[in-house]
Amino acid sequence: STVLAQRMSLLSSKPESNDNYEPYVYLKQRFAWILHVTSLR
Repeated sequence: STVLAQRMSLLSSKPESNDNYEPYVYLKQRFAWILHVTSLR
């Protein structure tokens, strides 16, 4: 899905100084992926 890819790219772009950002992004990506997969069923 193009929309999902755009979301993933947006979530992947992290600010320079934020140590807690990457785990947060990982959880967001997992959640978005789960929503995407369940929407295909």
